[in-house]
Amino acid sequence: MRKKIMFLKKEPVLFISIVLAAGSAFVVAPDRKYFSYIDFRTLGILFSLMAIVAGLTETGLFDQMAEKLLNRAKSMTGIVMLLVFLCFFLSMLVTNDVSLLTFVPLTITVLNKMEKEIREKWMLKIIVMQTIAANLGSMLTPVGNPQNLYLYGKSEMGILAFLKLMFPYTLLSMLLLVIWIVIEGRRKRNLRMENGNVSEEFGNVQSNPMEKGKLAVYLGLFAVSLLTVAHLLPVWLLFGMVLVYLTVKNQEILKKVDYCLLGTFAALFIFIGNLGRIPAFAKFLSILSPTVLLFSGWN
Repeated sequence: MRKKIMFLKKEPVLFISIVLAAGSAFVVAPDRKYFSYIDFRTLGILFSLMAIVAGLTETGLFDQMAEKLLNRAKSMTGIVMLLVFLCFFLSMLVTNDVSLLTFVPLTITVLNKMEKEIREKWMLKIIVMQTIAANLGSMLTPVGNPQNLYLYGKSEMGILAFLKLMFPYTLLSMLLLVIWIVIEGRRKRNLRMENGNVSEEFGNVQSNPMEKGKLAVYLGLFAVSLLTVAHLLPVWLLFGMVLVYLTVKNQEILKKVDYCLLGTFAALFIFIGNLGRIPAFAKFLSILSPTVLLFSGWN
């Protein structure tokens, strides 16, 4: 019982989604149309991306990228700029959650090598801004976050049209982040490492030939996933390639996929699908849709 309670506390969104889906099933009885609610393409791409990114993280690619960039920073403003914008730009490709899981621990490691005064001043601020930056950066691309992936698929927009739509908001977000960093950076210019160079905290992950091989495979799968998102390849091909490779070569990665997120989406698909079959709600949407399209500027 305690484990169930802990699980519910850990995954409240999944629990709420299941409750909503189950509740809607009392209004719209389950039938064959339930299967048409679920966007299997979105779920397949999402599963594949989570697995691929977990594999890329395991190779140490992101740590090495961060190390090389941070070694070039000579001021506190430069360090903050890199830590925040690593989350901002990487979230466009590997989702906001993954960028935070990768670079927040890195931020803690880097700041722990600095003076206590600097740690106290910057630690919380940087982590908060990384969270904001990851969410803002992820809105640019369809693969930036699960919501974008779903909306991109449903809107039937081309990839360039989607990027064009989101680019102004992303650019404005980036400018605001830069302004904040510059203003905050002027208040504390000195930077001193307590234990030498930042790079000492990281291993040379590519010194192992096996890591290079894995990296090449995961980068190839990531390229396939981008082509699938752009509707150039079928989702079953991506899903099959990822599942077969990981089953044969690295089953541990399959354990790192966020199945609760997939379950949340599936439950929400059912809930939303049932809402669309409720006459009163369907009528409300038909009235609302022209207004939404008018204000959004879509034709």
